[in-house]
Amino acid sequence: MSDRIDTITIRVTRKNLAFGALVVLIYSLGLIAIYELFYRVEVRGKINPDGSIEYRLK
Repeated sequence: MSDRIDTITIRVTRKNLAFGALVVLIYSLGLIAIYELFYRVEVRGKINPDGSIEYRLK
């Protein structure tokens, strides 16, 4: 048996963070669209200055 320890290095860059934020935004918009389609409601969302997303159902 080998006692070698494999390591994984994750580099966090602005590009990676921007891509991750975009993926989360697209995913949340998709969930909202599906929710509106199945439950026949209107969802309004806004992005707060602190970066959080707030949704309101009508």
